[in-house]
Amino acid sequence: MKQVFPAVFETVWKRRETKIFLLFAFYTVLYFIGSFFGESNFMQLSIEDGHKYSFLSYWGIMFYSIDSLMLPTLALYFLTISVFKREIEDHTLFLYKDLRRRDIFLSKYFSLLIVVLLFFGINFLVSLVVYYTRVIHMPIASPNFWGQSWEETRYSVTMLLSLLMKSFLSVSVATLACLYLKQGATLLLAIGLSIVMSIFAMIGGPLGLLFPSGYGGLIEEMTISPLFGVLGMVGVTLLYSSILLPFGARKFKKTEF
Repeated sequence: MKQVFPAVFETVWKRRETKIFLLFAFYTVLYFIGSFFGESNFMQLSIEDGHKYSFLSYWGIMFYSIDSLMLPTLALYFLTISVFKREIEDHTLFLYKDLRRRDIFLSKYFSLLIVVLLFFGINFLVSLVVYYTRVIHMPIASPNFWGQSWEETRYSVTMLLSLLMKSFLSVSVATLACLYLKQGATLLLAIGLSIVMSIFAMIGGPLGLLFPSGYGGLIEEMTISPLFGVLGMVGVTLLYSSILLPFGARKFKKTEF
């Protein structure tokens, strides 16, 4: 896989769908613009008296807002469909005919995970610039990078990690779905899965343990320990991915180009 991965990643990086997906990472710029319109309700933050945002809590709120839009999730599904289906439909995978299809499949999958990490990294840097050039001068913010308390820091970190694991799980589901279903059905599955994960996260309890997005709330409510929560959200993501990917790899291997 080491030999084919650079070439595969390059093809993924050059796709238009990749650029569209990464464009959502600049969502925080909208808050920067909206902050100059104090009389408007657009992109405004409120906070309790005596408390101020740290950068980490601010970034967590911004990223949660991105996730709530649904559009980035759909863009990620579109990208996954493009990565796995376009070369099949265009009959261009013969270029890799001397390579193991399993290596091609895994290279595509891990390339998508790297794109997700780049999404998080870009949004981190954009949020960092916006916070320390604009938000820090507002009465709702402090110059602190970490939260004012361990509980606040823990909540922000676990929420961000749960959103990362949710994105990884979305890639795994989209990878399998696009190989078995048509594009429309795959996108409907994306919407349905996002709604189910959001509902289960709000319900909490045993149902919240089924998806990585539910662990952040359980940690905040002290229903489970932070260590168990982190291990749980990572473990659930790995479990689902380890179940889904072999089916996807088998289908990819048998696909006629």
